[in-house]
Amino acid sequence: MTKGCEALRENLPEDARDLFAQAVAECRWVKDPALLAKALKALGQMERDLHHRGTALDCYREAAGIYRNLEDQLACADAIRHIAEIFGEQNLPAEAEACYEEALEIYRTHPEAAPLDQAHAMRGLALLKNSADAHEEAGLLWQGASHLYAAAGEPAKVAECDAHVAFLLGR
Repeated sequence: MTKGCEALRENLPEDARDLFAQAVAECRWVKDPALLAKALKALGQMERDLHHRGTALDCYREAAGIYRNLEDQLACADAIRHIAEIFGEQNLPAEAEACYEEALEIYRTHPEAAPLDQAHAMRGLALLKNSADAHEEAGLLWQGASHLYAAAGEPAKVAECDAHVAFLLGR
């Protein structure tokens, strides 16, 4: 994992992907599910960055399944949110929406959920609702995401959310 992160810092994405794939293989061999899930998420992100969405989706799905078994709800929600984003990129809105809703449910009910994680999920769902012309729902999601981004100290994201709200309100 460390070598994969180093390759990323050196802007060598293919090398990083190969190193994360090696980490996945090694984690399977030593039977460390928590580390395997972490390696799968890292590999999933690299595959996604390299536009290999199918492989990325497989990695995130496996990671989410492991996190479910480990009862690590927040890590599971994060993997599910990434799955939602990939479905959105593949123009599969129903699948994406179901995943965003699942991730949001976890974030909303977990006492240790970070506002930024919930905001990212709300933003993704708001984008889907915009595309589906569900403007009222989108507006509520944009407003909620704006408040959460503000709490997380993300002014650029607050501005993005507020711009969407203003557009939806016709300002």
